[in-house]
Amino acid sequence: MTDTQEKTTALAQKPALVVGKPIQAVVPENIEEAFRLATAITQADMAPKSYGRNAQKVMIGMLSAMEVGRGPMWALKNVAVINNQSCIWGEGVLDLLQSSGALEDLIEVTEGEGDNRTAKCTMKRRNQRTPYVGTFSIAQARTAGLLNKDPWQKYPDDMLMWRARHRAARIGFADALGGLRFPEETVDAIELLAGEEYKEIENIPAAPPRKEDFAVKEETKLIDFTGEEIGSFVESENWVEDFCDTVSMTPLNQIGQLRENNLEAINNFLNDDQRSRAMKALIDNQAFTDAEELEQQSYVDEPTARPELVIKLPGGRVRTCETLEEWKSSHLHGISVWKKNNKDNLKNVRDLNADVFTSLANVPEYAEAVEAVMLAMRDALD
Repeated sequence: MTDTQEKTTALAQKPALVVGKPIQAVVPENIEEAFRLATAITQADMAPKSYGRNAQKVMIGMLSAMEVGRGPMWALKNVAVINNQSCIWGEGVLDLLQSSGALEDLIEVTEGEGDNRTAKCTMKRRNQRTPYVGTFSIAQARTAGLLNKDPWQKYPDDMLMWRARHRAARIGFADALGGLRFPEETVDAIELLAGEEYKEIENIPAAPPRKEDFAVKEETKLIDFTGEEIGSFVESENWVEDFCDTVSMTPLNQIGQLRENNLEAINNFLNDDQRSRAMKALIDNQAFTDAEELEQQSYVDEPTARPELVIKLPGGRVRTCETLEEWKSSHLHGISVWKKNNKDNLKNVRDLNADVFTSLANVPEYAEAVEAVMLAMRDALD
């Protein structure tokens, strides 16, 4: 057999490239694959703020979505981890209910003026006579301290309906939600538990003065998240008051560091009541900030920044493309050249651009081009 015949036979044995094949999600099959995908997402800086660039949290969010039949990338858009709880938000709620087949009818109405303005969500479940109704009013939002937040001032009706919808879904469609909670539900639970804890503490009689109370006390330092000293205190009450104020001004991603810097003082300098107040400040700031960020993300006015169309080349070189077509054609041309001359170089390019492929595939209009390039690479390396 001649060389030409051998090449013709080899090409005939390769499977044909199928055009128009339905796109399927990349779904991990074991915990190692799940963590590898979560790590790639965090390294590509594609994880939402609620995950805090934490691959473990991203993996938990992905696994929670998979339990209700959704893929990993769906989790990034619709699942957040707040106070160590997987929470569903945005339009993900309607997605699960409408695709479950159990939702027969949905009616949403907002009526009234002033504090009486109320959102009402009525959900009727298939084969059940009585519908499930959720309501939420401006008066309730005012009592909960929500009206001073930016999204509630800009989009009050949307915020009211979001809460009303969640109330109806929580009661009537718990099976479709698969254990996923709502952001406000997690925050409300924290307030309830903290309130019961403080009620018990307040009922404890004050202890009689001790001899040690009359001794000269040493000063205890309050340290901010950067490690800088804010002040030194003799009285623990003054320390805990300043600590709570410091928590409220500390960035979300630095709350853990602030706690770590002051953990010894919290455990040894404060009494039980003060220690509970300090820990409540830490928990409340984390939970409320996460929930508020989610609300603001749902109604952000500015378009989301898209990843750059770049091609990483050996030797640290990077080529930036102006259009998607330029990016795709440049890749395909390079694949055709390296396929003939240097497959090792092609493997290197594939590995260098793994994070680029991941970030671009998340943009719907880029996904088809990314798939075409990745299929061409795989075909060339077979």
